[in-house]
Amino acid sequence: MRPRAACPSEATTLTTLLLRDLPSYTNRVLQRTVAVLPWTDADRLRSAEDELVRQPYRPSYVIVASQADLTPIDLSEYTYTTDAAAGGPLTQVFFTTLSRQYSDLRVSDVQEYHWAFLAPAADGWRLAFMFSAIDDPRLTSSPMPPRESSRSSVGQAVRTWLRDCRAGSIRQRVDSSAADLTILAE
Repeated sequence: MRPRAACPSEATTLTTLLLRDLPSYTNRVLQRTVAVLPWTDADRLRSAEDELVRQPYRPSYVIVASQADLTPIDLSEYTYTTDAAAGGPLTQVFFTTLSRQYSDLRVSDVQEYHWAFLAPAADGWRLAFMFSAIDDPRLTSSPMPPRESSRSSVGQAVRTWLRDCRAGSIRQRVDSSAADLTILAE
């Protein structure tokens, strides 16, 4: 077992570790939520028995998360604020994810833009709220409008990762040299 490590109190280190692990955390959330949905094109009719065979929904797989941009947007004129008088300082984190979905013999990639608001607490960081926008070139020529996404798969993954970080169960090493990768893989 590896020793417990304190969750970073500094936002840059925290987000570097978070985004390093975010694809695997999101993929675990997605796999836990795989379900059989109501009638879809994936459902098949067995010709011999005239029996409907439902295929489970196969979610996207998050491949990579970008590096974080911690440059805040001035929100003093808007509903959402990072002013300490409004309930505490929030750290704005901008990042993207690239997801891939396999359907029959087709592969489609979707990029999502995320704007997370992280709040420091006495016991560690918490996700206050998050917005996401999807950029799917098959559907539209520009990204869709942002939506509140704290309960999305990525939002749940961020919450779970922050919980694990507060519990001291996050691997702290961020060095990606070949020697370190070999040691970590063993």
